[in-house]
Amino acid sequence: MARKKFIALARVSSREQEREGFSLDIQEDALQRDAERRNGKIIKLWRIAETASKSDERRTFKELVAFAKRHAADLDGILFHKIDRAARNLFDYVELERLESEFHVPFFSVTQPTENSPSGRMQRRMLASMASYYTEQQSLDVREGVKRRVECGLFPQKAAYGYAQRWDALLVQHGLGRGRQDHRARAVRRRCRLLRDGLRGPEE
Repeated sequence: MARKKFIALARVSSREQEREGFSLDIQEDALQRDAERRNGKIIKLWRIAETASKSDERRTFKELVAFAKRHAADLDGILFHKIDRAARNLFDYVELERLESEFHVPFFSVTQPTENSPSGRMQRRMLASMASYYTEQQSLDVREGVKRRVECGLFPQKAAYGYAQRWDALLVQHGLGRGRQDHRARAVRRRCRLLRDGLRGPEE
C-alpha cells in the first residue's frame, strides 16, 4: 500500500519559543511523527523562524498554498502543529478551508485534532478566530509599549549590549534613563579597537 503524502508548515515566534518551548525542531519532530502515524510521509516542509519578517511569512504561506493547489491530486493533507501555527489571521484560514473544499486537500492539527464535520469545522474556526484576535491585540500592545518606552526616554526595545536600563523616574526625567554596564562597555570598546586594527577577539 502506497504511503500517504503530506506537506507541512512549522512556525514559531521568539516570544512563544521562549515561553512555550515550541521551537521549530520540536514542531518538526511532532509533524514527522504525526505523518508516520497516518501511514504517510512529509514530502515538503516549510519553516517560518522567529526572525522572519511579515513579508517573509506571507511569501512562505503563499508558496505553501500554491504548491498545494498544483499538487492537490497527489496530496493527502497539510499538517500543522496547532491551529494558530496554520494561520495568524482569518484571511489565511479561509485560504486553508478553500483548499479543503475546492481542492480536496484537508489540513490537520497535530495537537488540536478536530473531526471533518460541521461541529469540527466550527471548533477549528473558533480556534482560528482566537488566534487572529491574539495576533492583532499583541500588535497593539507592542506598539503601545514601544511608544511608552520612547516617551520615558528609554530604548524602544532591549537596551544595546553595554547598556543597562534604569527605571528610576527621576533619572529618566533628567536624561539619565540609560546607564553603562561597565564590564560590558569595556568589552564593546575592546571589540571596536580590535576591529579597527583588523583583528577579531573571542566571542563575548
